[in-house]
Amino acid sequence: MVHKVVFIVSIFLNVILSIFLIYNNFDKIRVYTHAREVTKLTLFSAWIFYTFCAIFKGAFTAVDRQNVVPKLEKVRRDIITGYGLITMLAIVPSFLVVLVRDSPLIIYPFVFISNFSSIFIFLFFIVAHFDNYSILHKPLKFKAIITLVQLALSLIASLLTWTFSTTENASTVFYITIWYTVFFSAGIAEFFAILRFGVKIKYGEEDRVGVYEQREIGGKIDYRPPGTTTSSARRTTMASMVRAQNPESAMEVSIFNEIEDVPQNHTSYIKISQCKICTQEYNGTVIPRILITCGHTVCEVCINNLLDENHSVVCPFCRKSTSVPDGQPDLLPKNFAILEMD
Repeated sequence: MVHKVVFIVSIFLNVILSIFLIYNNFDKIRVYTHAREVTKLTLFSAWIFYTFCAIFKGAFTAVDRQNVVPKLEKVRRDIITGYGLITMLAIVPSFLVVLVRDSPLIIYPFVFISNFSSIFIFLFFIVAHFDNYSILHKPLKFKAIITLVQLALSLIASLLTWTFSTTENASTVFYITIWYTVFFSAGIAEFFAILRFGVKIKYGEEDRVGVYEQREIGGKIDYRPPGTTTSSARRTTMASMVRAQNPESAMEVSIFNEIEDVPQNHTSYIKISQCKICTQEYNGTVIPRILITCGHTVCEVCINNLLDENHSVVCPFCRKSTSVPDGQPDLLPKNFAILEMD
């Protein structure tokens, strides 16, 4: 959480200081020889960049509306895009100032866009999920290493420029690279930590998924008991809904996505409380996990055995492919309905 606070403070402070510097140096900027060209190029580049971001965001929204996108996949996609763009905003001007330090007409538009775009990227892609995710494990050491690498690269670039160019150019390289190290390092470290360790969603009760979350991620739930309010429905599991329909024979009531499509080679009777692949009883060790694309349930061990190199599992019942977050079956939603049928 501390790292997220540092990230928020840094991107807002970056914008505030940028405005302050422009205001204090406005007279110098106005009399600059190529001021008009720089302004036009900056506005045109900014228009292209923001149009690109809007198209990306629109495409994500369209995909989410037309398909059942798992919440974890949606969160991971958006934050990787957001932090990735912020990382790009820091890297591009840092490289340009080293490569074409004598061409302000090229450098300044990118610096302007980078300084003022981070906050818009945050609002476009990250803010909606900012409190809903956490990075797996504790990547504090990894993030510190990423930040130190940024600082080292900045100092090395400044030293090389000072050695092979003028002191003025070396100062320009130092100020710009250090600027992006200070104000963008939190976002860059977060980006690489997400790529390295993956993310998980913060649910109210560990990984417990209520009925409407199960519907969102692909569970086939078609009944809502009379009198169930929106708030209480989020605490209702599929098993309790079955009992609400037929309290006296809950064990015999079929669950739509747990009875259909049993493989033909399973000729013997398989209970709902058993994995339909290995036939072991579900319990605290043999944990039922929902394949989020189709809603079928398979035990955690079997999912792990079915994983391919792309961290995907093909459902043995309907042949639909489900992406397993970071290749870890324990990150798939647990089917509490089956566990409660004892």
